[in-house]
Amino acid sequence: MTSITARHPGVAGWLGVAAPAVPAATDIMDEGLGRLSAAGFGDEAPAAYITLINAAVHQIAAENQRDAVPKLRDTIGRRLTELRNDPARPGAAALATALTSDWKREEIFTYTVERTLDGIEARLTELRLDDSNGGEDLR
Repeated sequence: MTSITARHPGVAGWLGVAAPAVPAATDIMDEGLGRLSAAGFGDEAPAAYITLINAAVHQIAAENQRDAVPKLRDTIGRRLTELRNDPARPGAAALATALTSDWKREEIFTYTVERTLDGIEARLTELRLDDSNGGEDLR
């Protein structure tokens, strides 16, 4: 998250909403889609690209938004503190505990991107398997 989008609040959100309208983003899109196509995604390259970009951009844009509104960030912090010890909501309590203790922004960002890449890689494996079977889906 130490990329230019993290250092310049608003850029990630803008790219998430309007990347095709940003001339400089065209080179990024072209390179990303070219690499995904070359890797074997074929017609699914645009969907894979959108999935990867959304995972990264959303994380940065959400953090930027929370940072831009200190009152909101404080409200979220108070609510998470309340939820940590709520036995009626064990899932929310576990998430609140994670978000208010050891997890750092960079770790959450990295986890999100890595798990998204895992999913994209799993899909690529399926596509390659389908290709090796003459396009027949054997699942």
